[in-house]
Amino acid sequence: MSIVRAVGLILIVLALMSLLASYDQYESGKRTQRLMQLGTDIGMYGSSNDQIVKEYIKMVNTTSVAITFFGVVTSVVTGLIGICFISIDKSIEQLQRKIG
Repeated sequence: MSIVRAVGLILIVLALMSLLASYDQYESGKRTQRLMQLGTDIGMYGSSNDQIVKEYIKMVNTTSVAITFFGVVTSVVTGLIGICFISIDKSIEQLQRKIG
């Protein structure tokens, strides 16, 4: 296995790991939302702070969705770069066979 192909495979593995991390971040944001909503429902924060807590819940939702989106985009781009490395390696091997 050539170095170029190994780099491509490593990039693909890193992309998959990044997808898992993005999903974990999204789930963590959802857990925080549910806990904050539960606290609001049982009156833990007091009625005067309900609006502040609701705004915080919306902010957590927006942040977790944005982080997840950019994590997925980054993972896809990294995976595509890895696939390109593997494709380049295959092309180089074919050229070497033609020449030699």
